[in-house]
Amino acid sequence: MKKLFYLLSITFFVISGIALNAQTLDEILAKHFETIGQDKLSQVQTVITKGKLVQGNIEIPIIGYSKRPNKTRMEGTFQGLTFISAYDGEKGWQLNPFMGDTIPRDATEDELDQLKDQADIDGMLYNYKEKGYTLELTGTDDFEGQKVYLIKVTKPNGNVYTNYMDAENYVVLKTVSKVKVQGVEQEVESFYSNYKPVEGVIMPFSIESKVSGNTIAQFVFDSFTFNDDIDNSLFDMSSFSK
Repeated sequence: MKKLFYLLSITFFVISGIALNAQTLDEILAKHFETIGQDKLSQVQTVITKGKLVQGNIEIPIIGYSKRPNKTRMEGTFQGLTFISAYDGEKGWQLNPFMGDTIPRDATEDELDQLKDQADIDGMLYNYKEKGYTLELTGTDDFEGQKVYLIKVTKPNGNVYTNYMDAENYVVLKTVSKVKVQGVEQEVESFYSNYKPVEGVIMPFSIESKVSGNTIAQFVFDSFTFNDDIDNSLFDMSSFSK
C-alpha cells in the first residue's frame, strides 16, 4: 500500500510539473509577437516618434527617428537649446548643451550600448539568438495584481534585463535593467503603459524610468509614424556642421 501511494505521489508530481511548465519560453514569445503585431512591425522600415520628456515639473518636446538597419536619433529643445543623441549604425554621438557641449562628441561605451538598444526597432526579444542574446524564462511573479512571466535577457556586453510580461495579454509591463552608466552598474526600472494600436502594431505611449524607486524621466508619446522617408544624414555626426 505504501509503495502504491509512493508511486501515485511520483506520478502526481510529474503531471504537476508538466502542467506548470506547459508555457515554454518559445510559446510565450510566440503569443507576445502575435499580440504586438511583430509581423507588421518587421516590415516597418522607419519610425518617427513625437511626444514629450517629463522631468519633474519640466516638459520638453521631443522627436525621435529610427531607421533600419540600426539607426536612431532622439532630440529635444528646452529654453532654445537642443540636445541630440544619435547612432548611425556604427558610431554613436551626443550633443548636450546643458552639459556645456557646443559641438557633438563621440558617445561613451556605455552610451553606445544604450543607443544600440534604441536603434533596434524590433526590440530585444525578437530574433534574440541571431543577436547573440541569451533568454531565460526564470519564473512568474505578481505585478500590481497581475501575473507576469519573468524573461531574463543577457547580452554579450554583460548587461542584464528582466522583462515582466503580462501572462494574460502578453505585453511587457516592466523591465528591470542592470546596465553600466559611466562605468558604474545601475539598476533601472522602466514601466510601459497606455498601449495603443498603430497600423496594426501595439505600441506603448508612456514609458516611465525609475532609479532607486525615484522617477528620473517619463516619456509620453503623441504619435508614431511608420515608413516616412528619413535621410541618412540625420544620423551622421559629420553632417551636423553642414
